[in-house]
Amino acid sequence: MLLHLKKQRERTGLKAIWSWKKKKESSDSKHNIDCSKITNLLNQLSLEAVPLRVHDVIIQGNTRTKDSAIEAVMEDLKHASTFLKIIEDACIAEARLKDLGIFEHVKLVIAAGPRELPGTVNVVYSGLEPEKLREVNVSVSTKLGAISPSVEGTLKWKNLLGLADIWDGSVSYGKDERAEFSTGVSLPRIGGWWSPVFTRVYLESQDWLKLSSYKQQSFGLALGLLSTKNHKLSYDLAWRTLTDPSKMASKSVSGELGHNLLSSIKYIYQLDARDSPWRPTRGYAYSFITQLAGLYPHGRTARFLRQEFDLRYALPLVFGNTALNFGISGGVIIPWGKKTSLPDRIFMGGSSFSPVGSLGQLGSFSGFSHRGLGPSEPRRQTKETTSTSYRDALGGDLAFAAFANISFDLPVKVLRDAGIYGHVFACAGNLVNIQEKGWYNFSPQTFLQTSRTSVGCGVVIPPTRILPAAMELNFCRVLRHSVGCDQVRGSAQFNLKF
Repeated sequence: MLLHLKKQRERTGLKAIWSWKKKKESSDSKHNIDCSKITNLLNQLSLEAVPLRVHDVIIQGNTRTKDSAIEAVMEDLKHASTFLKIIEDACIAEARLKDLGIFEHVKLVIAAGPRELPGTVNVVYSGLEPEKLREVNVSVSTKLGAISPSVEGTLKWKNLLGLADIWDGSVSYGKDERAEFSTGVSLPRIGGWWSPVFTRVYLESQDWLKLSSYKQQSFGLALGLLSTKNHKLSYDLAWRTLTDPSKMASKSVSGELGHNLLSSIKYIYQLDARDSPWRPTRGYAYSFITQLAGLYPHGRTARFLRQEFDLRYALPLVFGNTALNFGISGGVIIPWGKKTSLPDRIFMGGSSFSPVGSLGQLGSFSGFSHRGLGPSEPRRQTKETTSTSYRDALGGDLAFAAFANISFDLPVKVLRDAGIYGHVFACAGNLVNIQEKGWYNFSPQTFLQTSRTSVGCGVVIPPTRILPAAMELNFCRVLRHSVGCDQVRGSAQFNLKF
């Protein structure tokens, strides 16, 4: 009897297991069918132009920002007609909302549209706005044309009008006695113009006494008309005053002292397709800058056309983790109506860094002092200073530079893991002032024969999250320079670049 009950339980258990297995296989088969349907649907949506449109944009979570400001960012979504186009425009809109800098969290969800409207979806926006409108930032940066880094403090008020507007006031001061006070406002969109528009009023003071025997004060208005990834268009109106407190300025600089007005529009087109801005191993980059001055009818208005270009290319070498970078850059200033004023000329020299990371900076040239390459003139002699070694840099209106750089890994594993690498580089270029002698007296052969050259090597520490500055220790040697005219720097140079 006991044996019979035992066998009956075994049969019942086997039936239960068999039944469970059949159910599981049926469930797995059904699950596989569902997964297959989903996979086929995704393949169809990604490969075919499936008709789909946005029925409504639903905005949630905004307490201060106006609906119209958010809807303006997602305007392109309303015109999308396929699933892929909706996904693409939603990703772009989400990135733009995050770039506004007024949200702590942004999320876009594509949901099904109303049942009575097949082939439609709703885009649901949900965001989190910060409680505090004010933001205080302190940073260290190296501005274009500055001798040394400057400390900048900025106070921002975000979204005061609910239009994603950002108001700010900033103060900066550098070791070279460069000071700037400015205030401004930026708006991400005005009407159908998506590009951010900004307006700044600034008061700037620059001390060039050690290099060119003058101080410059500028009071002006800067207006940004276009700012995208590759294009920038701006207008600048500034009243500038040049003075010489030392009373030692050369004859050429003394003739430039006084007031002048800058009314110019500047366009920048820049593309960087390299794999890294600090240590590129492949890719290309180029920059074109056009500036037209003289737009305001005034007797003291500076009038000129300035054109600059910068071309870069990087390619890996066959041995190790080495790469070759080379490039050429140049610039020309064509005055119209009057001679180009001193602050608007091209100056070269002063960079102790390899030229790889200075895209769009024509004045970079290793081995020379700041403004130390190109035309110069002896200062006036006084009873205290009778030496003729003190010269004023005058700048020029035609510049050309070329470089070659080879980067390589260091033999120490700890340094390689930290991203620290070595490099060797060579530079060549020249700067002349054609306006003094006239274009008809310009000789390309003489321009090339009088070019300056320098070579160097060093160690580079790229920026990190802890220290957002690149550090370089370079040993540079100038092979050719103009004796009595150029100012050459020492061989060993350590610098920070923010």
